[in-house]
Amino acid sequence: MAILLSWKEESHGTILHGFLLHGIYLSFYAMVRPRRYAHRLHSKKEPCMKKTLAAIAIAGIATSALASDFDGVNVQLGIGGASTSTNLSGWNYTDESPINVNGKNSGGSFNGLVSLGYSQEIPDAAGFNLAANLFYVIGNQSAGNSNNSGTWNDGSGAMYNQISANRKLQNTFGISVEPGFNFTKSSLGYVKLAWVNSHQNIQAQSFGQDLVTNQTQSSSLNQTKAVNGFGYGLGFKQMITDNVFAAVDVMGVTYGSASYGSDGSMTSKPSQVMGFASIGYKF
Repeated sequence: MAILLSWKEESHGTILHGFLLHGIYLSFYAMVRPRRYAHRLHSKKEPCMKKTLAAIAIAGIATSALASDFDGVNVQLGIGGASTSTNLSGWNYTDESPINVNGKNSGGSFNGLVSLGYSQEIPDAAGFNLAANLFYVIGNQSAGNSNNSGTWNDGSGAMYNQISANRKLQNTFGISVEPGFNFTKSSLGYVKLAWVNSHQNIQAQSFGQDLVTNQTQSSSLNQTKAVNGFGYGLGFKQMITDNVFAAVDVMGVTYGSASYGSDGSMTSKPSQVMGFASIGYKF
C-alpha cells in the first residue's frame, strides 16, 4: 500500500513536471517565433536596402565626377586682333566741295585681351553652363585712314581741296554673359553676349586753296566720343591641367553712332569683329 501510494505520488509529480516543462516550451516558442519571422523579413529587406544605398552612392560619385572643371573664378590673358570699320558722314571742306572722306573705312590691328570671370555648371541641367566676364581690350583698334584730294570749280575759279582722316577705337571694355554647354567636364562651348563700351577717336584735316588768288584755308578736328555697342559671338574652352585652360573666341560688335564737329554735323558709326586665343587659370 505504501509502495502504491508512493508510485502514485511520483507519477503525479512526473506528470505535473511534464506539464510545467511543456508550458515553458510553448511560452518560449510563442516569444521566439515572431522574432524568427521578423528576422526572416529583415534578412529579405537588407539586401534591397544595401542595393538602394549603393545606387545612391554611385549616383553621387557619378554626379561629382561629371561636375565641370571650369566651375569657379578664372582669369584670362589673350592675344589676337580686331577688324574695325567706321561709317562717316557729314565731313567736307565746304558745302559745295565734292571732295570728302565720307563713307566706310576699315582697318586691322593686333590686340591683347585680359578678363576676369566666373563660370558655373547649372545644377540638374544636363551639362548646361553659365558664365560672366569683365574684359578689357589692350591697344587701339584702327578703323583705317582716308585721304582724298582733287580740284573743282566753285563758280568763281578753280579750287584745290585735300581732306584726310584717321579713325580708331580705344579703351574698349565690356561685360559678357556666356551661356554654354559642357561637352565633357573639361571641354566647354559657349555663346557670347556682351555690352561693350569704347571711345571713338577721329582726327581729320582739311586744306583748301584758291588756285586763282592762291588764298588758302585749313581746318582740323581731333575729337573722342564714347560709344556703346552690343556684342555677339562664339567660344570654346579646353582644360589643359587641373587649373590651366586654353580658350578661343570670336565676337562681332555693332556700336551706336556719335556726332562730331563744332556743330555736330559729322557722324560716325563703328563696328568691329574681334578674335582672341587665350590662356586662363581657374582658381
